[in-house]
Amino acid sequence: MTNSEPSRSELLHRIAELEARLTSYETGQTEPAFAREITGRRRAEQASQESGERLRLFMENVPASIAMFDREMRYVAVSRRWRLEYLDAAECVLGQFHYEVFPECPERWRASHRRGMAGEIVRVEEDVWQLADGSEIWARYEVRPWRAANGDVGGIIIFAENITERKQTEEALRRSERIYRAIGESNDYGVWVCAPDGRNTYASDSFLQLVGLTQEQCSDFGWGNALHPDDADRTIAAWKECVRTQGQWATEQLFRGVDGDWHPVLVRGVPVRDGQGQVACWVGINLDISALKRTEESLRE
Repeated sequence: MTNSEPSRSELLHRIAELEARLTSYETGQTEPAFAREITGRRRAEQASQESGERLRLFMENVPASIAMFDREMRYVAVSRRWRLEYLDAAECVLGQFHYEVFPECPERWRASHRRGMAGEIVRVEEDVWQLADGSEIWARYEVRPWRAANGDVGGIIIFAENITERKQTEEALRRSERIYRAIGESNDYGVWVCAPDGRNTYASDSFLQLVGLTQEQCSDFGWGNALHPDDADRTIAAWKECVRTQGQWATEQLFRGVDGDWHPVLVRGVPVRDGQGQVACWVGINLDISALKRTEESLRE
């Protein structure tokens, strides 16, 4: 803005003066009170426009699926993420009736909307939405009422998160788990699974029966209680270091069996990475090498 251009406040002042002069030409009197009223109205309109623009910018850039509705469930505002995940990205739904945009919206979701209109906050951690084409969308969502200037509920705001990919990943892991459990139980001492930080989350029944532990007792680092006392601290420390460096685990360990004997076990493990390259879990196998050790001992003799 150059020095010759008026500021916004000067423009508002000139609007007020113009209104006052127009009144003066008609009545012969100057009415500054009327001028102040016009100025205040212009300022309120300007503030309303700025507030609306801020809301539009927020809804356009917020990294979440958010939609705002009036009491008739017509769209008042919608975020770009909502449009990308649930609508045609270019579709403008402002002013449209939500249940016309999504006629397949289930009754339990409509009930949560009615509860929000009554002033309640509704949270659902996971729910599945069956689309008309037979596909499914998993979502977690929250319904919150928003209030008008007089304190009455003016409508609701829905915060939604599409968790379909997470649910698909969980199902894939469950299928994989069933497979490796079946494979693991077919071998002596079987397989094991650990969390990204190295805590055990699963051990084959054959191994648990060998050492006389339950899965709960074996979890975390409880399997160390079945190691030979001379090796326990060293082995667990080496395992934690392997987890830290995300290398491969390869060692021979002696586990005390329920029969009182020490059983040599060959242990192998590798990290399993997700699509981003992060360690999602560790998986490994336990192999009974008692026969091999007996053969080695015979050869030495």
